[in-house]
This record gives sequence, C-alpha cells and structure tokens, in this order.
Amino acid sequence: MNNLNILLFSFLVSTLTVPLFTDMAVRLGIIDIPDERKIHSGHTPRLGGMGIISGVFISVLVFCKPDLEYLYLALANFFIIFIGVYDDSRGASPILKLLFQVLAATVVIFFMGVRFEFSVPWLTWLNNDIVMILLTYFWIALVTNAVNLIDGVDGLAGGISFMAFGSLMVASFADKNMNYMISLAFLGGILGFLRYNLPKASVFMGDTGSLFLGFNIAVISLSSSFKTNTIMSVLMPTLFILIPLFDTFLAIIRRLLRFQNPMKADREHLHHKLLDLNLSAGQTLMIFYALSIILSAVALIFFRDQKLYMVLLAVVILYLFLLMIKLLNFADIGKLIGDINSRMLQERRLACIAQMKSSALGLKISIGVLFFCAFFSMFFFYRTGAYHRIGLMAVLLFCIIFSVLLVYRVNSVGELFFSCTGAYWLFFAAAFFAEKDGLAVLGICGTVITVLMFPRVFRMTRIFVPFDLLNFFMVIATGVLSKRGIWDYVTVIAVSLLFYIPFKTAFMYIIAHKKPEGIKDII
Repeated sequence: MNNLNILLFSFLVSTLTVPLFTDMAVRLGIIDIPDERKIHSGHTPRLGGMGIISGVFISVLVFCKPDLEYLYLALANFFIIFIGVYDDSRGASPILKLLFQVLAATVVIFFMGVRFEFSVPWLTWLNNDIVMILLTYFWIALVTNAVNLIDGVDGLAGGISFMAFGSLMVASFADKNMNYMISLAFLGGILGFLRYNLPKASVFMGDTGSLFLGFNIAVISLSSSFKTNTIMSVLMPTLFILIPLFDTFLAIIRRLLRFQNPMKADREHLHHKLLDLNLSAGQTLMIFYALSIILSAVALIFFRDQKLYMVLLAVVILYLFLLMIKLLNFADIGKLIGDINSRMLQERRLACIAQMKSSALGLKISIGVLFFCAFFSMFFFYRTGAYHRIGLMAVLLFCIIFSVLLVYRVNSVGELFFSCTGAYWLFFAAAFFAEKDGLAVLGICGTVITVLMFPRVFRMTRIFVPFDLLNFFMVIATGVLSKRGIWDYVTVIAVSLLFYIPFKTAFMYIIAHKKPEGIKDII
C-alpha cells in the first residue's frame, strides 16, 4: 500500500505547490518571454518544475527510510536544482550548466557507485574503470540536456519523462528498491505538474524542472536493475528515452555540419518541424506521445526478453518518423494541414458548443445513467452476497463520479483529463481485481452506459485530449507487470474501456451547461 501512497502523496504535493511557485515566479519576474525561437504566446511564469521537485522530495522523505544513498542522491540533485533555478532567474551559460552537471555526476559516480559496468570482448580497451567513468559522465550530461532540449511544446518534456519513469518503475518492480520508490514519486509529481502544463500551459517547468527530470532519468536508468556486464546495460536505458536522445543527436550533427556551436539553441528540433507543418501544439503533442508509447512498449518488451531486434525496431521507428517529416515538408502538406485546421476545427468547435448548450437530454442521460448503474450494482451485489469482494468498490466509484458531476469541479482540459483518467483507472482496478461475478457486473454497467449514451458519445468522440494516450501507456506497463493470461487481460481492458469515453462525454455536457465558454479550450 505504501507504493500507492508515495505516488498519490507526490501527486497531491505537486498539485498544491505548483500554483505557489507560479505566483512566486510572477512576483520575482521569472517569466518566459516569447521570441523568434519559442512557439508560445504571452508571458508565462517558470519555476513550475519546483512543484515536481517538492512532490518527489517530500513524498520520498515521508514514505522512504532515509539512508546514505538517498542523501548522496539528494546532494547531487541540489547541484542540478541550483543551476536550474539560477538559469531560470538570471540565465546561465552552457559551460556553467555543464559544470554543475559534472559536479552532480561526480557525487553519483564516486559516492553512490552508479556507473556503467559492461565488457565488449572485441573492444578490450573499453574494459577498464576509467572508460566506464568517462562514459557515465557523458551519459548523465547527454540525458540531462536531451530532456532540456525537447522542452519546447506544452506538456512534451513532462509527458515523455512520465513515460520514461513509468518504464523505469516497471523495470525495477521486482526488486522494490530505491529506484522503484523514487520512480513512483516522480510519476506522481509529474502528473501533478502536467495538470497546469497541458496546452495552453499556465506555467512552464523551466530549466529547473527539465534538468531535474533528465538528471534523475539518467541516474536511475543506470541502476542495478539492468546491470548485466554486457552491452545490453547500455541499450536498455537508451530505449526509455530514445526520442530526446535522437533529437539531441540530430541537433549536434546539424550544428557541427554548419560549423556552429553544438550547444547553441535553434528552432529545428523535431517538434519545431511538426509545428512548421501547421500542426497545432496539441496535435504535435499527440504525435510525440504516440511515438513515445510505442517506443516504451518496445523497451519493456526488450526488458522482458532481450533480443537485439527490438533495439533495431526502435531505431527503424524513429528513422521512419524522421523520414515522414521530411516527406511531408517536401510535399508541402503544411498548407493543407493549415487549411484543414483553420476551417474544420472552427466549424467543429462551434457545432459542438451549440449542440451541447441546447441539449438537455445529454445532461439528463449523463446523470441518470450513473445513478442507474450505481443502483444496479448495489442491488446485484446485495442479492448475490458478493458485495464484500468488489461490489462496494463499484458502488463507491459510481457515487464519487456522480458527486463530481453534480457539484461541477471540471472546467479545463487538465481537470477533464484527470477526472476521466481517474475514473478509468479506478474502474480498471475494480475489473482487474474482480472475480468473474464482479467483472460481469462491471461489464454490464459499462455496456448500459455506452448504449444509452451512444448518440452523444458518437458526436463527442472527435474531442480528444492529448493525454488520453497516457492511459494506453499505463495499460502497457500494467500488462508487463501482470501475470495473467493474454485473454484475461484483454477482457479486463475491454470492460474498463467501456466506461472511458461515456464518462468523458458526461463531463463535457456538464461543462457545456455550467460554463459553455470553458469548452472552447477542450475542443
């Protein structure tokens, strides 16, 4: 139970502290001002990453037994946080940032003993401690800056880091060691921050957050969970963050070929290329999330069965992604995408808002179906005597969501996502741990909801929040951890998915009736 507590507590602390650091950034003038390289409009406060840091540090302090290894990692992170805050507030040169990264890496390498340990038979010069230490310095600096470089679209660095820490959590699940607990804390902290960082973001994580995330991904990925004394110990952590590493590699090669400083910022990263095709920030985010989910699945499969073809598959996927961007630019698809987005999205937005404002039926169905399913669940489990296994949980979940709909606490993209995701995963947990009777009842309730709301669901499925993709990533992670048979697992997923879109539709109708202008950002 402590495993879940550390994630939930980190999420709560991050959710509560991000607004505090946002206000602090405004008062201190730590504001991100748009320029020709940045894509956001308006002045946006930084220091949102301090919310992630607060969630991680406080939850680890509360739920983990402190030892020397934790203290050394905290000391290393102090250097990273210091230079991050300094860079956000006053600006730091690339050399100064690299110096502090080296200091943090020194603590990790020489005090914690975290480093690469592998041997290559045909390259004997690699098989010595000095080369391993230098390679570890290079790895930590590379990953730390790779996450920093990809932080160019609202929610991008946080979302990819979430999937990286999720993969690291799954990989260290069997050991239940320090890396497992810290990964859980990071998952909660990132989710709490992303509530405010979805397009259009109200706060940025800044270099404070991106350097902190990148550094810890680099360190935890070198943990004992994957140490094998073979080249696999290098390939394994690389797969978790292949997108930012790939983007950083391309950026360095591109600048060197132009005889430019490799550390000089430009506007030619992969996310910039997609935005230049006239894709919106949300569409770009969905593309990167989908790609990250695929690569995370490849990495988790590789972790379970280390076959080199999985690494080659990941490289081919990224190559095809890059080739797609090149071909789309060559074919001038950007103009077509721009025309479609400008005309079709506006028409869809107006039509959905008008229909939801005028349709009282959708609102009544949203509330009535939930009430019916709660009553049906309670009655069925009372008659069968199976309520002690899963019935009370099912009834409680229906009542929670019913209460949320009645009091109306959802009025933004972020809140919509977290409400729907929370509902989906609560029902997923209920279905996952249910026996056949409980699974049947949840399946019947989900089917009733879907059928009764089908006309509304059919119209609303066009509305897609980018972070819906995180559900599929978490399903993949749960599948790797689960020992169930494939068909049992598919049944659980199918039952829980019956609830997701209907519940999101219900939330949308509530928003449209209570605050119709709030629907615009969602659509």
